[in-house]
Amino acid sequence: MSEAISYLALFHGAAIGACLLLAVTHMILLARTQSTRRRWVNLAITVMAVAAGAAVYFELVKVLSTDIEGYLAALRREIGATVILLIGLLVFTRFYFVHSLNWLFLLTITVWTASTFYQVVWFPESFYSEVVGLVSLETSWGEAYSKIDATVRSSKLMSDIGSLLTLVYVSSTSVMNYRRGNKKSSAIVGSSIVGFMVVAGIMVPLDDAGLLRNTMPIGLPFLGIILTLTYQLIDDQVRTTRLRLEVDQLRRSSLAGEIAAGLMHELRQPLTSILSNSQAATRFLDADDPDLDEVREALEDVIAEDKRAAEIISGLRTFLSQEHPESSSFDLNQTVKNVASMILGEFHTKGTQLELDLSATPLRILASEVQVEQVQINLAMNSIRALSDKAPSERVVTIATALLDG
Repeated sequence: MSEAISYLALFHGAAIGACLLLAVTHMILLARTQSTRRRWVNLAITVMAVAAGAAVYFELVKVLSTDIEGYLAALRREIGATVILLIGLLVFTRFYFVHSLNWLFLLTITVWTASTFYQVVWFPESFYSEVVGLVSLETSWGEAYSKIDATVRSSKLMSDIGSLLTLVYVSSTSVMNYRRGNKKSSAIVGSSIVGFMVVAGIMVPLDDAGLLRNTMPIGLPFLGIILTLTYQLIDDQVRTTRLRLEVDQLRRSSLAGEIAAGLMHELRQPLTSILSNSQAATRFLDADDPDLDEVREALEDVIAEDKRAAEIISGLRTFLSQEHPESSSFDLNQTVKNVASMILGEFHTKGTQLELDLSATPLRILASEVQVEQVQINLAMNSIRALSDKAPSERVVTIATALLDG
C-alpha cells in the first residue's frame, strides 16, 4: 500500500522550485548585464531567491521533525537563511534606487549582522529561555506537523529591531525617490516590500508567542517580494527598450534632416534627366522621319533615372521606418550603393569627395539591412565633420568592401 501524499511537502516543494527558478533567471540576467548597478541588483535578487528557497526548505524539515534536536537544527539554519535574505533585500534597495540614506543602510546591515551572529552562535539559548519540547498538531486536512513549545527570550527583540530598521530604510528610500520623480517603480517596490514584510513580521511574533499555529513557510512572503521585484525589473527593461527605440528614431530623423539638402540635390539630377530625355523623345517623334532607336534610348534613360529616384526615396523611407529591424540576406555592395545615393548630395554640399571601392563579387550577409545602412550613414556623416578643417583636395572619403578569410 502506497504512503499518503504529504501536501505540506508538495506546497513547500512548489515554493522552493519557484525560488530556484527565479534565482536561475536572475543569474542569467546578471551574466548578460553590463551596468554595474544592475549587476548588483540582479546579484541581490539571486541571493534573495536562493535564501528564500533555503528558508522554505528548512521550514519544511522543521515542521516534519519528530525530535527536538532536528527541529532546533532546522530552525537555526532557517534563521541564517532569513537574515541573508533580508541583507540581500537591503542591497537590492541600495542599488535599485538612485537616492538612498547610506548611514541608515549601514546601520541596518550592522544590526542584522550582530543579531545573527549572537543568535546563531549561541543558539538555542540566545533564542529561547526554556524549551519544553515539540507539540504535534494537525493541518485542516489532517496531516500531522510539529511546533516547538518554548519561551522566547527578550534578547530576540534585537532581530525585531533589525526588521523595523529594514522597514524604515525601505520606506524612506522609496519616499525619497518617489518625491524626486521616480513615482511608479518607487511605489511598487516600496509598497510590496513593506507589505510582505509586515505580513511576515506579524506572523513570526504571534507564532513565537504561541498565539498562531500555522504551516505557512516564512519564506513565502519573501517569495512574493521577489516576484514583485522581478516584475518591476522586467517592466523597467521594457520601458528602457521602448525609450531607446524612441531616441533612436529621433536621432535618425535628425540625421535625415542633415542629409535632406543632399537628397534634394540627388533627386534633382534624375528628375532633370527625366525631363530632358522626355523632351528629347518628343522632339524625335515630331520629326518627319522619327528615329525610333533614339526615342527608345531616351525612354530607357527615363526609366533608369526614374528607378534611381525611386531607390533614393525608398532608401530614406526604410531608414526612417519605425518597424523593428529584421535580419535578412542582402548584398552589402548594393546597400553601400543605396547609402551613397542618399548621402552624395550632402558630400557635394560640404565640398567632400565620396569614392566607392567595392568588391567585384557580390557580398551577401545576414543582418538587418536598415541597421547596416544606419551605421554607414553615421560613419559617413562623422567623416564629413572630421574632414571639415582640411583643405578641399584632402576631403576624400572612401567606402570599401572586401571578402577576408571567408
